[in-house]
Amino acid sequence: MKKIISSVVVASLFATGAFAFNAKMDPELSFTGYKTEKKTAVGGTFKKFEFKSEKKDSFVDFAKTIDIKIESAGLTTKNPLRDKRIASIFKNEAIMAKIVDVKGDENKGEFALEITANGVTKTYNAPYEVKDGKLSASAVIDVLDFSLNETFNKFAQECKALHSGKTWSEAKVDMSLVIEK
Repeated sequence: MKKIISSVVVASLFATGAFAFNAKMDPELSFTGYKTEKKTAVGGTFKKFEFKSEKKDSFVDFAKTIDIKIESAGLTTKNPLRDKRIASIFKNEAIMAKIVDVKGDENKGEFALEITANGVTKTYNAPYEVKDGKLSASAVIDVLDFSLNETFNKFAQECKALHSGKTWSEAKVDMSLVIEK
């Protein structure tokens, strides 16, 4: 009987380890801002960031270890002048992002995504889905939530002619991360 119980315990330990969740590589981080009354999208990617996560037995526990420090000056839209102007909204300071809660399972749900910029922390809903080993999540943020009114207004004024008079303060941020379990 002791052998059977020992075998079950050992087998369950191996099974638990076999289903651990882990990031296979750094994520892809992108954003979409908007200009003009028609809300024309302008996309870009964050190229300079520090990504941290820990291998965990459950997806929820794994997701809660995701922590990203983004260098706002390390973004690219393939237009250097625009890149510089967008980074100036965030005062060329780091943007911190981490998942603080998960409602859902290993297939889909919603993250509570905490973002800190300019010394202000806000939490956003970020629906996510895991498909074919890739975790995808998105959130819509408003840069004015981070007390960046002055730098945003300066950006909007500099781009007024290019944006036909309208620059939107909201932006969509996306993360795509290859995971293994």
